Amino acid sequence: MLTRRELLGGITAGAFYHDDTVRRILKITSDERIDPADESYWNQFRQSFFIPPDMTMFNNAGVNPPPQAIVEAEAIQSRRAATNPSFVMWREQVKELDTIISDLAAIIGCKSSELALTMNASYGLQTLISGLKMSPGDEILLNSEEYPRAFTAAEQRARREGILVKTLNLQSHSESDAALVTRMVSHVSEKTKLVVASEITYLTGRRLPVEQLHQAVTKKSALVLSDAAQSVGIFDRHPHADFHVACLHKWMMGPVGTGFMTVREDLIERIWPLHPADPNLDANIEKFTQVGTHPIAPFLALRESLTLHHRLGPGAKRARLLHLRSQIASQLEAVGRIEFLNSIDEKVSLPFLTVRAKGISGPELASRLMSGYNIHVTTATRAGLDAIRISPNLFTSTAEIKRLTQALKSILED
Repeated sequence: MLTRRELLGGITAGAFYHDDTVRRILKITSDERIDPADESYWNQFRQSFFIPPDMTMFNNAGVNPPPQAIVEAEAIQSRRAATNPSFVMWREQVKELDTIISDLAAIIGCKSSELALTMNASYGLQTLISGLKMSPGDEILLNSEEYPRAFTAAEQRARREGILVKTLNLQSHSESDAALVTRMVSHVSEKTKLVVASEITYLTGRRLPVEQLHQAVTKKSALVLSDAAQSVGIFDRHPHADFHVACLHKWMMGPVGTGFMTVREDLIERIWPLHPADPNLDANIEKFTQVGTHPIAPFLALRESLTLHHRLGPGAKRARLLHLRSQIASQLEAVGRIEFLNSIDEKVSLPFLTVRAKGISGPELASRLMSGYNIHVTTATRAGLDAIRISPNLFTSTAEIKRLTQALKSILED
């Protein structure tokens, strides 16, 4: 079994980034569980990344930096392709994606024949929302915290085809899953063809009861699209749904430009691809990958991301992020004018904090953190929110948390 020392040695030296590692490596067992509060361990883990010396990062739920070894793996595959692109990419590299697809399929809980690699979750959202065969007057149901690309796709269908878009406002995080499911199902009519629901919403990290929702709306003949962009990499298992989308540059720490979408096998033929494909692929998942010439290198570098994922395990990553969030929350409680907009109960919300400061807008607060302290956060300004989102990384240090809370205190007491 791998010890923590062996794991760290592999990460630091890049020793485990080899073609056959995914097949050979064993997960850390429960008795070898990494301590989320072991700062010496996570500081060593930190050495595997390109950390900017002059900036503190707290928007890792947006784009998570890949470890150095993953950047190097992508560069190696890019150089390999550059020797003879048409041969290497389409005769060699594309065939090497099979093990990566099967590994991702096992993580999300589908067949390999149901998963297509995409550039990000947005591509999957737009493909599935735009491509599901519908008629004028049919409905798409979303909630107020769905990712903006879901809305742009649905609203374009409304403008172009007369599809109706219904939006359910999410209420306080104190609303139970059962109450939320009941409320969402009450908005599903015989005209509702698609329900879009994030496993973790990008605004407040609310964990939506996708599994229960899927069970309920299936009885009404509606389909469920599960957005796993924020959950893949930190969930032990993913809820059953008809479709999934995800990016792999968040908690999977893969290269930017990598993601996937899944389509239940019997539904593939009902989805028009965003990029037209040959009719002989109508019932084949490969029709969603017919996007023209594009690099294979980022997707092959996912082998290294998957290796790291299996070495750490989703539980260890989730526990570390929750530990850091708890530290931030406990320190912010002493800062006046701060209001938490999400729960710190992991059963309700994962894995970041969304906070509002009384008397100052979210964009202004984010701007002052950047200009005055070189601390990068993002804003949460949709669905009636006016806040900032604070998202630590696995390697975020206690010193960085202290820097953030002191900066917020200085700004809000100014």
